[in-house]
Amino acid sequence: AASALVAASVLWGRVVEDAAAWAKAGGDGAASVAAVVGTAEGTTIFLSVIIGGVTLAGSLVAYLKLAGTIPGRPLLLPARHVLNALVVGGSLAAGVYLAFLAPSPDQAAQVCIALSGVSLLLGVNRSNNKQLWFAPSHKLAKTDSNPVVRMVWVDGQPPRIDGIMTDGVTTAAVTFGALTSSPDGNVGIGNTNPQQKLDISGSVKCVTAIITSDRNKKDGFEPVDPREVLGKVAAMPITRWHYKSDAEVPHLGPVAQDFHAAFGLGVDDKHIATVDADGVALAAIQGLNEVVREKEAEIKSLEERMAAMEARFRELERNAVRSVR
Repeated sequence: AASALVAASVLWGRVVEDAAAWAKAGGDGAASVAAVVGTAEGTTIFLSVIIGGVTLAGSLVAYLKLAGTIPGRPLLLPARHVLNALVVGGSLAAGVYLAFLAPSPDQAAQVCIALSGVSLLLGVNRSNNKQLWFAPSHKLAKTDSNPVVRMVWVDGQPPRIDGIMTDGVTTAAVTFGALTSSPDGNVGIGNTNPQQKLDISGSVKCVTAIITSDRNKKDGFEPVDPREVLGKVAAMPITRWHYKSDAEVPHLGPVAQDFHAAFGLGVDDKHIATVDADGVALAAIQGLNEVVREKEAEIKSLEERMAAMEARFRELERNAVRSVR
């Protein structure tokens, strides 16, 4: 911002010097800026003043808000969009006047002073004053599409950090070391393209994993046949294996493809949700319990029949002994 304003001052000094030299050499002392320095340099003066003023004012406002000197809440003026349009239109008109309509040096000075004030106003009134971008300075050009880290303050909401391209529109993923935050709100650890709210590549170690299972959070309840679940579990291949990325740690269980084919649960056939594995295990236990109860009933019936047969046999044996006597 300061360099842009300095450039404008230097260029204006050139205008004054060239105008004086022009007059001393016998030229018209009231000669136009265009005649003295040309349209290109007049245009450069205009752009330097506008860009420098807007950037300087925006930087000062951002600094004062971060420092807590001024409140972070934006100042919303009535008909602010109309006022912004008038300010921008007036600035462009002043630029055309300065570069093409050939004002005298004195008139050009007045235009530059007016443009400085207008550009400062534009910088204060920018709509993105509640955004803080982090990136190498050479990547912050508004016309570029470079990814930057952005911190955003929205009234009534906590501050958030996300990624955006420097066109100010296109969202982008943000990566902090092994942590990636995608535009759709997913977070990956060791995964730069997270597909779930938390997508981790690797093992997770914790004391207790608390899974939401509140009835009020669930819907679409349907009864299941525990015997059927038990049969599918019994038919499912259970093997010992290890992950390709961690050959040192053995595991035991089914593969997701077999589990998904048998029960149709989960998001795909590449993963097994713990809530689904637990539910299948519990249902299979219930099915096994039914089988055990039936077997117990059969055994009890057989025992009762066996006891009756033994009693009858003993009675027959006693009767046979009495007959012999």
